[in-house]
Amino acid sequence: MNPGHLLMDAGNTSLKLCFEDELAIPKIDVRRHGSYEIKNVLQRIHESREIGRLSLSCVYHQAFSEQVADWCSSRQIKLLIA
Repeated sequence: MNPGHLLMDAGNTSLKLCFEDELAIPKIDVRRHGSYEIKNVLQRIHESREIGRLSLSCVYHQAFSEQVADWCSSRQIKLLIA
């Protein structure tokens, strides 16, 4: 399977994740902030399906976006932050 494009929306209270090609299903994972470590979540997803690109929309803490950026950078994953 080709690497997927992971879409992430980090709102004020929760994180929503979905691969772009699963939007029609929809197969959206929702997690309340404080109930997860983002780098662990991304690693588990990446191990089950390779992430080739990641698009992040974030109104949550700046540190959250920085953690996502660091994780992507260390794996040469293309990142777009809106």
